Formats: sequence, structure tokens, C-alpha cells
Amino acid sequence: MKTNCPQCNKQIESKYSDKEELHYFYCSNCKIGGKGKTEKDAEKEFKKQGGKLTTTAIIEIPKNKNEFVLMCRQKADEYMNSAPQWIDKPYTEKIYKKNIKYILNADFKDAWNTTEGQESIVDAFEKATSICATLGEMGDIVPFGKTVEYIPNMVAFNFVLTEGANAPFKRIAIDVIHENDIFDLRSDKDGNFILEFKKIGFPRGEIVGVVVRGWFSSDGVCIGRAYDKKLLLEKAEKYSKTHQYYLKDLAELRKARAEGRDYIEKEFEGANGKYKRKFYESDIISPYVGADAGEMLSKLAGKSFFSLYFRTRDARNMKSEWQNEPEEKEQTPEELLKPMIDVSDIPQKENIKDAEIIPEKQNDLFRGEKI
Repeated sequence: MKTNCPQCNKQIESKYSDKEELHYFYCSNCKIGGKGKTEKDAEKEFKKQGGKLTTTAIIEIPKNKNEFVLMCRQKADEYMNSAPQWIDKPYTEKIYKKNIKYILNADFKDAWNTTEGQESIVDAFEKATSICATLGEMGDIVPFGKTVEYIPNMVAFNFVLTEGANAPFKRIAIDVIHENDIFDLRSDKDGNFILEFKKIGFPRGEIVGVVVRGWFSSDGVCIGRAYDKKLLLEKAEKYSKTHQYYLKDLAELRKARAEGRDYIEKEFEGANGKYKRKFYESDIISPYVGADAGEMLSKLAGKSFFSLYFRTRDARNMKSEWQNEPEEKEQTPEELLKPMIDVSDIPQKENIKDAEIIPEKQNDLFRGEKI
């Protein structure tokens, strides 16, 4: 008899233990099992383990999609609690499930086959989830060589910064500046940060910087900042997983050239086991050059400028809740002296003892001795 693991969905075939005279199912990926006198009983016990996670099955960096699902189940409460508090929990849970489905259906090429790629997938998923961005609608996770990166779009920034009660801004803008553009940056007498394009260059030439602006909800004043490309790339060295791996590969390539090789080797995990692949300079791709450069630099500039407002929005929302709380009714001395809970209505139990601790057998199925 066969059934699917309740955690990673792997198909498991039942086995029989002559020692215990029991049928059992056991998933080696999740380290969970179920046993019974019949295969049906064993399957029933096995399925009960879907919500029970053992310490030996904790997944930090998933190596495949099955482990990714298990990790998400284990960390569901953690992710939900770290999500923005101004978004209602049913909506947060809906986004969380959509993002898991996105990861399972996405083609990340070689990313699942390397440690760097696996780490970058988790990092990208967590970045999107932390701002309650729905993947596929508020940006995508894009492969770069053996790693991936989450690239939010303007919908994501607008959702976090301009939607709902207590939104810090009524409007935001992120503009990529190219070397052939003619523009003016200035502040007016009211303190507004102004970007005015005099001419859009065609061809536009290389990207030279990004300008980020936001109009406050309270008074409409526009604040902003201009980031040159050099500064953004310095930030990428600190905060972008894909750029960090790119720089690491370049350093390894320089070392290889000093040893007489024009390539580096990377180990991959395939269906038939581990294998090595050669990477030449043309294979080492920076996420901040090429067709996606504008989006990547916009994302970095947007996160750098708006990060303070990401962090403080929950505080603004909490302050509003405090201000809107109804005033407490003034109580009489008699009411103040009255106990909050009338203990006389609570039935009293006698002879309550500590639960007896029963030592586990060390040699039965799934504990200790291998079958």
C-alpha cells in the first residue's frame, strides 16, 4: 500500500515490522511515521503527523520543493507574526499561501541545485512575505545564474506605503536616470523635493542613478533623495544576496586565473547525485547589468529610502488604535472594590497531582533501533 507524506507529499510505501508485528509508514525526509495493526491503521496514524513537527525535521535551508513546503509549515507562525500588523491576518495568510504556490510552480533553473541558490530562494521568499507582497502581482523572483532575487514592482511599494489607514504617503515615484537625460533637481520654498525632466534622451545611455520621492499623506509635502549608481552598488554589496554571490565568484575567478585556469568549478546536486560544472567569465552574471538593471537599482533605491517608513508604519497604526480607544467609564468605590472574577462560580477540583512522566521505550518503532 502507498500513501503520501502529510508534510512533504512524498509517496511512501508501507512496510511491515516482524519485531513489533505492525505495519508502518515512515518518511525519511521529514522523519515522521505512523504504525498500526493494519495498513489502514498505520496510514491513519501517519496522516495525523501532518501537524506535528519533530525537532529532527526542522528545515532551515530547504534543498528541494518538498523541504520548502515543510519549512513554510514550520515557520508559518513566525512569518505571520513578522508581517505588517496593519494588514489583517486572513489577508496575510492568503498572501502567504499564494507565495508558497508561486515558489512551487516557478522555474528557478539551477538555483535549487546549489547551496547559494537555495539560500537565495528562501531570502527572496522572506523579503516578499515580510511586506505582504503577492508574488507574481507585486514583483517576481528572477533567476540570475545559480541564484535568484526578488524584484518588487511599483505595485508592491504603493501597497505598503500608500494603501489603507495610516499610510505615510499619498503618492510615491521612483525614476531611473540615464546619462543622456537632461533633468533638474531642486527644492522649492516649501521644502518640496522636485525632479523635472527637461528631455528624455534617446538612446538613453547607461544608467547613472535613481531618484526616489514620496508625498506625505499629512500635508502633501514631497520628500526625496537622488542615489548615484556607485552608491547603490555599494549598498548591493551589503544587502543583495545575488550581488554578494556574483562578487564572490569574480574573486574566485581571479584566483583561478592566477593558478592558470580561466574558469571556476561549482558543485551541483542533481537527480543522479552530485556533479561539477565549469563557469567562465561570461557565465558569471551580475543582476545589476543588462535588461533587469533598472528594476534592480530601483528596488534597491526604493528600499533604502522607504525602509524607515516600512518599519514605522506599524507604530503609526498602533498609535492610532490607542488614540481611538474609548475612554474608560469612571467607577464608583464599590465597583472598584468588587473582584474582577467571582471565584465562587468556579468549580474547585481536589487531589490534583502532577502528570506522571512515563519513560519512552528506546527500541520500539521510530525510536532508536533501525528496522
